[in-house]
Amino acid sequence: MNGVLGMAQLLSRGDLEPIQRRSVDTIIKSGEFLLTILNDILDLSKIDAGRMELSSEPCELRGLLAEMTDLWTARAEEKNLTLRLEVDAATPAWVLTDAMRVRQVLFNLIGNGLKFTEQGGVTVRVGAEADGMGGRVLAFRVSDTGVGIEAEDLPHLFQRFSQVDDSDVRRFGGTGLGLSICRQLAELMGGAVSVESAIGEGSTFTLVLPCNETVAPVIAPAAAPATPESAPPESVRGEAAISILAVDDNATNLLVLEHLLGALGYPVETASSGPEALEAMGRKAFDVVLMDIQMPGMGGAEVLARLRASDGPNRATPLIALTADALTGGRERYLALGFADHVTKPIQARSLIGAMLAVTGAANDRTTLPAPPAAAAS
Repeated sequence: MNGVLGMAQLLSRGDLEPIQRRSVDTIIKSGEFLLTILNDILDLSKIDAGRMELSSEPCELRGLLAEMTDLWTARAEEKNLTLRLEVDAATPAWVLTDAMRVRQVLFNLIGNGLKFTEQGGVTVRVGAEADGMGGRVLAFRVSDTGVGIEAEDLPHLFQRFSQVDDSDVRRFGGTGLGLSICRQLAELMGGAVSVESAIGEGSTFTLVLPCNETVAPVIAPAAAPATPESAPPESVRGEAAISILAVDDNATNLLVLEHLLGALGYPVETASSGPEALEAMGRKAFDVVLMDIQMPGMGGAEVLARLRASDGPNRATPLIALTADALTGGRERYLALGFADHVTKPIQARSLIGAMLAVTGAANDRTTLPAPPAAAAS
């Protein structure tokens, strides 16, 4: 999927005829839909196997909610719908939860609300409520003014591959997996998902989670990475000295990275295996290394370990992990291994360039990496 979507996104940046652009846009949208299906199936597989890993970390709730509504604002505007967020003043600022899974459930519920609404809009209301046992719960209510659901269909709504009727598949799309995953994720987090609806009046989906209030974490200032003696000082490193090594055993993925970064003015060298990457990093210093994780023989984690144990010119060079990350614990796992950052496949230009600027310090130093043209980011 990284190859399909990556090459299609590169094509979309070219000078295309209208019919060619529509064709490429269709490839991208179809690929993104297929990626959603694949992710849903993987999530269901992990749940069924008891391998769904949940975390419990401090989460800044209002920031998470603003992020979720921001992601859907463009879609709401396309359909001339309103999208409002209302957070009760008594809602805790920070809670202990699995922020990634909360995002996943809310993303699905808001997306469904917009999908099944043609007039009016979607409102997300959040607040802390009594649980009837002396404690409190967090209640997230996503209300729409859409088509509504028949009462007899409500009990089946959270079953796998279930949609109200076959016409919904043709009219609105979808697989009928999203709500089933939402309910199972909510239950794994100690909560629940429910729905109230009336035909022609819209629906309200409610996510209830434990209200584990906490305080903002204290974040220590990040230590500056050590600079290898053989690397020139930052103050004299101009754009001509900037170098990137991209490592991936898949030739198509390397081609995507070469074209993507090359089009934005970033010169790239490539390596197709762990040993080849170590050999390249033994020859010269790079400013950043983009490292695939799953490679035959020697994976990205082993390459990183060997690099850090060496005394070569890239001993302290930042490595960014590139992976689909379908069955692992997420970004934190790679940071714990020593990677400077983590970018998921299919690669998006905005995410990749943002990570590169952050780990090299170029966000505050224009002599290190040129910022990509705004129009080129996706």
